[in-house]
Amino acid sequence: MIMIKREKTTHLGKWLVFVVVLVLCVCTGTTPAMAAIDTTNNNFTMIDGSGGLTGGTNDVHFTWDETSKTSVAVSGQVSNATISSQCAFFGVTWSAHDVAIYGPGTYTVYADCAAGSPGCGTGAPITFTVGAGELGGHMLFNWGPSTNIDVVVIWMPNAVFGPSPMQTGACGSNLANTVWDWMSKDWNADNKNGYPMVDGPFVGFNANFNLMGKPAPTVCTTPVGSCEDNNVCTNNDWDTNAAGPGECPCLNTANTASCDDGLYCNGTDTCANKTCGHSGDPCIAPLVCNETNNTCDNLCADAGTRCNDNNVCTNDSCIPATGECMHSNNTAACDDGNACTIGDVCSGGACQAGAAKDCSDGKTCTNDVCTAGVCSNPVNCTGGQVCNAQGVCEAPACNCPDDGNPCTDDVCVNNVCTHPNNTAACDDGNACTIGDVCSGGICAGAAKDCSDGNDCTADSCDSATGCVYSNICPTGSDVGIAIFRAPSNIKACRNDVPIHIMVTNYGMTNESGSITLYKDGGAVKTWSNMVFYAGQNVNKVYHYNPRADGGETVQWQVVVNVPDDPDLSNNISTVMTMLVAECKEVKDKQNNGNKNSHGK
Repeated sequence: MIMIKREKTTHLGKWLVFVVVLVLCVCTGTTPAMAAIDTTNNNFTMIDGSGGLTGGTNDVHFTWDETSKTSVAVSGQVSNATISSQCAFFGVTWSAHDVAIYGPGTYTVYADCAAGSPGCGTGAPITFTVGAGELGGHMLFNWGPSTNIDVVVIWMPNAVFGPSPMQTGACGSNLANTVWDWMSKDWNADNKNGYPMVDGPFVGFNANFNLMGKPAPTVCTTPVGSCEDNNVCTNNDWDTNAAGPGECPCLNTANTASCDDGLYCNGTDTCANKTCGHSGDPCIAPLVCNETNNTCDNLCADAGTRCNDNNVCTNDSCIPATGECMHSNNTAACDDGNACTIGDVCSGGACQAGAAKDCSDGKTCTNDVCTAGVCSNPVNCTGGQVCNAQGVCEAPACNCPDDGNPCTDDVCVNNVCTHPNNTAACDDGNACTIGDVCSGGICAGAAKDCSDGNDCTADSCDSATGCVYSNICPTGSDVGIAIFRAPSNIKACRNDVPIHIMVTNYGMTNESGSITLYKDGGAVKTWSNMVFYAGQNVNKVYHYNPRADGGETVQWQVVVNVPDDPDLSNNISTVMTMLVAECKEVKDKQNNGNKNSHGK
């Protein structure tokens, strides 16, 4: 069952609307004039989002004129069934009107259409498919102040209610193993009977109706002919369930018998959809089908040797359909035979030399030489000079030892050993710094930013290991009301009184759901399809116009619905009372009979 709330009434008019709806259901012709099916003690069962039993009744009265609609009317649709109960559900009386029963097919009704016009095209579409032998139902449902809720249900014939538990008591009783003429089935494959309601007071709950009452079977006579159609892929059968009187019509239903078209290469022949079908080519690549010999031949069986051109710069392949060898150029790595080149690569079907091997030692006082792939760096200094640590030829008088400080250069200047500061990159040994560089002879870096942007972690840094992220939020899902605030005393002539709501996801995972604001027990605003991100807040403001409530006490409450939330203790707020004091403007309007009710 799908329930979508179409309209909501204010607390001043909700009982009047409810009574009017009931009168319309009984007195305006929405009930069939004569019901061929009229049964009582049928079952209503409500299942919660987890698959558990919520409640229900066993006094449901069902009438049906045995007709089945084949289309959804844009306007002027007449009800062909009724569903009703005298038993309150959660202390509130419920009723249904404009009940329409549909035969097999696919239908679409719309959530904001008026009574008698379910196919008007206004509002959210509800599409449902009724299978062969099944019935579909659409109705407008009233539950207390919530009216005109669209309801769609699909019934399966001759079945025990399941897999969900059934309400067996309350206002009558039925056995759990009762075989219902029409059982409300699970038509979204979520292992729960019915379909989750998407709006109204019981969002996420599944409502089910299990009914008794089948039309009397009709009988036709056996056809004179044999229904032979000379097609091996059809059965010579007829419709024994067709309405009489008269001969039963031939069905010639499809079968899955074997058939033969005389060909091998289109595969096994089997009947399907009343024709001789073929499984397709029986040969798996690279095998090729041979229709003459009824065999699968491999034309590339010897391709490993026959198609090998011994060229590393070509890819050798064989075309399965013809056995032809192919040799396509590639860009694979290769060896040009010169050990003093690196990065050799194929191009145009041949190995091309790569870059020369780098034998440089970074010194000007040596020659960089490659011989058979081996680098050497002979000194090129002359006149008795030597190659110093900086790679420069100089007189051998000065020997400047390493002072052990990476932030100084150990050099001879005019044959004098000096250690000037440098600005080389270095490592200060602290994992909490980055960009370490020498300055003034000291190695130091900037502090590392360990912020991960996640409110559910405490960010810190360990000098030995680096950034550390510690979880400070509870695991799993926990969405709750953090703030629900509004003035406790206001004037009736005040406009747009703000009511503030803040919902927080205290958990580690994103969740989805809805927020509903109730005024005097009736829902006035629902924010649907909300996403509550882990560790973040969702803020909502409802603007209330109190002009219609002067001199009254108004009660507010907020409910957050999150299907997967394991902790519901903070999903329903306490009731907040607001005193709406009268003012002269409102009082004058009341005296003139112009008091209005308002709610967003």
